[in-house]
Amino acid sequence: IVDYLGPKIRILVTHQIQFIRKATKILVLDDGKCLALGTFDELLAKGLDFMALIDGTDNDNNNGGDNEREGVVGVVGGGEGVMGMFEGQMSAGNAPDVVSPRFGSISRASLNVPTGNTSSVRRGSTLARRRASSIRPRKSMVELEAPHIEEELQTQGSIGGRVYWLYVKAGCGLFMGTVTLVFTFLSQALFHASDIWLLVWASLSETGQFTTEKNQLYVIIYAVLIAALLLATIVRVLTWYRICLKAAKTLHNRVFTTLFRAPMAVFDSNPIGRIMNRFSKDVSAIDEVLPNVLYEVNLGVSLIVFTIIVAALVNYYLVIPGVIVLILSVFVRNIYIKTARDIKRMEGLTRSPVLSHVSATLRGLASIRAYGAQQAFRNQFYKYQDDHSATWFIYLAAARTLGITIDWLCVIYFIVVAVVIIALNYGGVTTSAFADIQAVLMLINYTQYGVRQSAEMESHMTSVERIIEYTKLPQEADLLSTQHNTPDPQWPQTGGIVLDHMSLIYDSAPDKPVLKDITCEIRGGEKIGIVGRTGAGKSSVISALFRMVEPTGRIVIDGVDTKRIGLHDLRRALAIIPQEPVVFSGTIRSNLDPFSEHSDTDIWSALESVQLQDVVSAITGGLDASLSGGGIEFSAGQRQLVCLARAILRHNRVLVLDEATANVDHQTDALIQRII
Repeated sequence: IVDYLGPKIRILVTHQIQFIRKATKILVLDDGKCLALGTFDELLAKGLDFMALIDGTDNDNNNGGDNEREGVVGVVGGGEGVMGMFEGQMSAGNAPDVVSPRFGSISRASLNVPTGNTSSVRRGSTLARRRASSIRPRKSMVELEAPHIEEELQTQGSIGGRVYWLYVKAGCGLFMGTVTLVFTFLSQALFHASDIWLLVWASLSETGQFTTEKNQLYVIIYAVLIAALLLATIVRVLTWYRICLKAAKTLHNRVFTTLFRAPMAVFDSNPIGRIMNRFSKDVSAIDEVLPNVLYEVNLGVSLIVFTIIVAALVNYYLVIPGVIVLILSVFVRNIYIKTARDIKRMEGLTRSPVLSHVSATLRGLASIRAYGAQQAFRNQFYKYQDDHSATWFIYLAAARTLGITIDWLCVIYFIVVAVVIIALNYGGVTTSAFADIQAVLMLINYTQYGVRQSAEMESHMTSVERIIEYTKLPQEADLLSTQHNTPDPQWPQTGGIVLDHMSLIYDSAPDKPVLKDITCEIRGGEKIGIVGRTGAGKSSVISALFRMVEPTGRIVIDGVDTKRIGLHDLRRALAIIPQEPVVFSGTIRSNLDPFSEHSDTDIWSALESVQLQDVVSAITGGLDASLSGGGIEFSAGQRQLVCLARAILRHNRVLVLDEATANVDHQTDALIQRII
């Protein structure tokens, strides 16, 4: 900032006030109000002692007695003493893999040395820079920090029969499936039986057999057929949609449960837009579109089968050209399906970048506007949207091509059959000829209908295929412990931790372990600091402790091997305050006590411990006040204190802080340190 950005106007918004000596002008804010404005020297002259504030903060962190400092691991020397520690490690062949080039630039305020010993600090700083510059960080350390985003795979080939079977299996058992099939064919048989009965009834006048008694009998039989058809159709529709509804619900719950039980590596390698794509578009297609399409296919197939039977009864010669048209239509449909199926899959793939881009843009909207990059992001969105729109247009064009082709086949078939029928009847149209033409028209309509719907069905079954893919995601270990490995309800009682030859390897880099054969012991009640530069593996230790990633070796807490117990028992025994505070949508109470395990008195006591009692009391609703996503009602420091209060309520013997004070001001930092 000082060197490379020197010619620019630089506005540094920070609570790290040790850097303000370099500022030309300083603006001091408190509760949204301007307290002071001027140069560093001017503000010091006005009595605003920044260095005293820094020193006071550091003293707060270090003024605990010897008992509090016992067991604290960290760099607490300065100058030659600090460098001597590194020299001793190097001479023993244990030189650290990476040393921060900034090691020697630690400010005097952050070192526990007398303020007058400036020459020692300068010598140590110079020596540290010289030694640090000769040690280069390993490339693998830096590479491991970036998440490995996997390309979304596109399934090739036809929709397997297993996909249809899994969908049907999710929707019904043997009994319900049998009932649906029986009423499907029964309703279709009654539909055509009523048409045939009506045709026989109309032919009575031609044969001279029409009488009042027969007419009444035919009316009664026709009414019974219609009533039976109505009842069978109602049962058919209700059972069919019940199967589709249950299948959609079962698949959704299954993929939802699978995703929530997936390891963190799945979320690191899949953008949020890709996951949302499955839960929005694909689930929506299964819920809203697929049931109607499947019912139409069910109806179309049954209509074609019974229409061919009726046509054969009326004039079996009509079956021959009808079967030819059906075969040609199926041939055209198969050609279309090869195209439409892959286009539909491509449409799903091109939709994911659109959702991911919109999500990322909304998260970084402030930065985009600050840099004036709206047009660049808008152009990128247009590119993603154009790719998706082009794919969708091709899909619609392919569907229209199928429809036109089948229409022409059916028109040619109808013209040929109509000409032949009229020619055989010497230009006249008898009742028999009319029945033949009607059968032909029915066969044409139902063939078009059935073939189109079957093609549409296979296109939409790609959504089922994509959802089923997510039901096969890798899963974490068992949540619950077995009966023989269940830990004591009061476990852990002291919080002692033993790492026994622990190593950690991420799936994205199986040949690059991030933690290598670590063995150490942490006694209960100790405060341990894990330090290292970016990529050194600090967060990986936390992942191993919580079994976010399964380590090798052993991690033993109070005599219990964490691999032998369920994840629920392990994680409820540990508390963590993350670097980025997490505040969920809901009430303040649900954020602090999501499982309703504590009384209001305990909650208010925890808030008082982190000095948030007055803040929460001032909010309308108090503990029952609703918070929006991310807890924007609180400042960043207050959100971190909410996480601290949450940890205090749990009374865990093991508390993990993942750079919990990296994004808070000195006062909040000092408060958190005192509470810890």
